[in-house]
Amino acid sequence: MNRSIYKLIFRKMRGHLSQLLGMGLLVIVGVAFFITLTTIYRSYEENAEHLFKTQNYAEVTFYGSFADSDVEKVLDQGGIDQAQGRFVQDYKEGEVTLRVISLTNSINDPYLYEGTFPQTSEECLILKKHAVARQIEIGDRLIVDEHELIVKGIVASPEYIYLVQNDRAMMAQGERFGVVFVRADYFDGSINEIVASGNIETAAADKIGNVIGATRSVLRADQLNYNLYQDDLNQIRTFAYIFPLIFALLIVMIVYVMLKRTIAKEQRQIGVFKALGVEGSEIIFIYVAQAGIIALVSAILGCFVAMLLCDTIIGFFSAMFEVPGLSFILYPFLWAGMVLLSLAICMLSALVSIWHVLKPLPAQLLRVRMPSGGRKLLLERITFIWRRLSFHTRYSLKSTFRNKGRFLAVTLGMCGSCALLTFSFGFFNSAEHTQSVYFKEFARYDVLMEFDVTPLAVEHPVIKYLDRINKALMMPVIIDDEEYRLVIVESDFDMQEIETKKLEDGVIL
Repeated sequence: MNRSIYKLIFRKMRGHLSQLLGMGLLVIVGVAFFITLTTIYRSYEENAEHLFKTQNYAEVTFYGSFADSDVEKVLDQGGIDQAQGRFVQDYKEGEVTLRVISLTNSINDPYLYEGTFPQTSEECLILKKHAVARQIEIGDRLIVDEHELIVKGIVASPEYIYLVQNDRAMMAQGERFGVVFVRADYFDGSINEIVASGNIETAAADKIGNVIGATRSVLRADQLNYNLYQDDLNQIRTFAYIFPLIFALLIVMIVYVMLKRTIAKEQRQIGVFKALGVEGSEIIFIYVAQAGIIALVSAILGCFVAMLLCDTIIGFFSAMFEVPGLSFILYPFLWAGMVLLSLAICMLSALVSIWHVLKPLPAQLLRVRMPSGGRKLLLERITFIWRRLSFHTRYSLKSTFRNKGRFLAVTLGMCGSCALLTFSFGFFNSAEHTQSVYFKEFARYDVLMEFDVTPLAVEHPVIKYLDRINKALMMPVIIDDEEYRLVIVESDFDMQEIETKKLEDGVIL
């Protein structure tokens, strides 16, 4: 092809600049959206899995009261590579709940951001989210159960990617719940958890739990922290594909409609080209190249926009989870794939819209283009409504539906714009709103108390406080194939007040 073809391409691009810029803007946003979310998804997955592997996230955790010999029993079971006991205890200091965990060796190791590991029983590590929320720094002192601990390091933990307190308080507040890691010699007494790594399935974990008398055995895949991590990965991946697909459809419609109108206006010029001996492939190249140039430039710009936005979006996600090393990572194959895909979408759309000019002869293209005849609308057939419409309304409706491709492109554009606006505003407000509603309307409690269930053979501690004036509902419940007695009393029932009154009346309990 000679230089005049390329000059003509850029001259025509200058004439269609507004339409091409609109198409380019959609390409930029679509590419930036896909690359940003895909990069976050892959970076989050890679860094989280790296954290699980390097810090040796336990495959199964056994809960109960154990002796050192129980750890040996776990190690003797098949599929267990490592097993260690630890002590976990929650302490409440005012409105703050601190979970103190004894450190284990090579299982569930904390990831050290800064500082050093504790060397004595009077030193500790603290989870970063709690430290940031309460502005705790290295060297500060914490009061835990009337003991003073010196903060020696700020850490992250594979067990607390999400700051989950328990199954009933899934969204713990950083300033009201924290995790503190201490040396094993901080605690006196038996261990209440055994963490183990290896290749273990549910049946094997339950069997091992029965051997050591564990009250509960939880695999990593069943832990709430790990489930939240998996759910977030799936949601980010879903968002990464849904919204760019909307942009792709809009780009296809815009390129198709734009070139259709351009070909209709320049039909006689194309006829002259063909009459002068210009080949059909060269004519197609003139128009397809315009879409290709804009797609190439816009896709590259979209990649760089994604690079600028990625850290900002990651900062937003970091308010929900804590993964060390999570940041923007350049994936060359992802960038190259998006550039090529943008080129393919735009150029194929242009090719489909221009392909029909190859069939007519030059004489047919040189004729004046006759306007297409209008068809009756569905609304016209409903005569009692159509008669009541004014002339301008009828004319507007006929003009709107005369070009169905343009109408569909405008409709899709408006739908996509509204969807993106709704998503963007809702996305950034949802996290704060959800947490606010959760703690103000759902989790409306100050203290969470847990009691061991009472077997049916043992007298329920509430029963001795009931008399004829108290209302209560008693029913049997089955938990793990064992039957227990459940007693539901009125909200104003006060065991302490009844006990005090009976003692004053001389009643011996």
